[in-house]
Amino acid sequence: MRWSNKDAMISFFGGCTPLKLLLELTLLLFSFQLMSAQEQMYQNVVRIRTTFSNHTLQDGFGFVICERSDCLYIATALHVVANEDPALMRVNSIVSFYQSTGGQEALLVMTDDRLDLALLIVDKPSWYTWRWWCRVLQAEVNDQVWIIGFSRQWITEYQQSKGIVVQARGNTIQANFTGLQPGCSGGPLMSGNEIVGMVLEDAGTRINAVGIRAILQTAYDYMEVNPTGEFDLPFLAAGGVIGGSGLASSNLGAKATLGYSVFTEAMVVPRLSLCATGAYDFFAAKVSVDNQDREFQNPITSYGLCLKYYFDFWAEMPLRVLPTYVRVGVSHINHNPQIRFNGGIWTNLRDRQGQGLSYSKSGYLFESGLGFGWKGSTLAIGVDFSFIYATEPLGVDLLRPYEGATTHLFVRAGLYLGYSLRTAEPKVKAILR
Repeated sequence: MRWSNKDAMISFFGGCTPLKLLLELTLLLFSFQLMSAQEQMYQNVVRIRTTFSNHTLQDGFGFVICERSDCLYIATALHVVANEDPALMRVNSIVSFYQSTGGQEALLVMTDDRLDLALLIVDKPSWYTWRWWCRVLQAEVNDQVWIIGFSRQWITEYQQSKGIVVQARGNTIQANFTGLQPGCSGGPLMSGNEIVGMVLEDAGTRINAVGIRAILQTAYDYMEVNPTGEFDLPFLAAGGVIGGSGLASSNLGAKATLGYSVFTEAMVVPRLSLCATGAYDFFAAKVSVDNQDREFQNPITSYGLCLKYYFDFWAEMPLRVLPTYVRVGVSHINHNPQIRFNGGIWTNLRDRQGQGLSYSKSGYLFESGLGFGWKGSTLAIGVDFSFIYATEPLGVDLLRPYEGATTHLFVRAGLYLGYSLRTAEPKVKAILR
């Protein structure tokens, strides 16, 4: 960037990192975690085969709705695990996970004839990860919906699994499908990335389902589960931000450079954390006055504390998005602007009375900001914005001569990268309602 005024010209160096580069890096990291919404939901669905006392078999599907104490709770249709003939006793129900070999026996812990609901529990396999980002949605007429499988087979062709809701009244959902095959009872009925119901019956080209909210309310009441209950705290993290810094001066206009900051973070109260921060921003310029080259540098360092509040911090969405956080804080500022002539030695700037222009003893930054991005199991990456007001001038007027500017606006926007030293998760994981 170049700026000129009368016989002086300033060329600022250390410019901003291009936004395009930051976005490309962010998208690249996203791509390592992406899979289709359908493929992700497969991880939450199980295949169920029930054996009865006369050696007959009943097949169906179910889906995980809760994880607690290394156990998985699975919702399915009651008729998948119970026979219409009361004289036939259930011998066992074997649960198989997507892309796994073999299965394990599940324990039947609750039934509800009104909803045709059964609740199974199995030990969580050591290799299994439940993708509990799933959310629920109230079905509406004309919603496009899809299913997971039929006849013990997971559907791999998305077009074959699509249908349209033709009735949604109370807890009852009906959807029309083309090319429907039987055997999907107990599995989830999906709309986009959200669950709208549990399949009860697949007759011809129509599916009958019960609304998901009734399923979850009944199951969670039985389990005494609070989906927004206690979390495994403290959460500890560390990281940094690199990006562009902007400084507004009433005398010089706007300047831009590359800024850096680091932070350590501790959370002992859900969603609210305390951060210790440190930052460094380096503003520099070349000045040509009366054919005499002058170089100016103004390194700005600060350290302080801030509070961060996270919105829906633990929700794992399909793209594993870390929703917005906001923060406020205060930092002590230290900067000592210097100048040199024709490549000579750096000297402190002085005002017209010969006093050095250094504000290292009295400056403070009052900061507010927000951020958003992607959260993995241990890494978080995204974009962070800071809006800063300083009690002391941060710019130096190079032309009048060397007097502090009166405007205190300072903004930083950049790419942040965080590392979780200790992750925080709910003690009981449940689908968000």
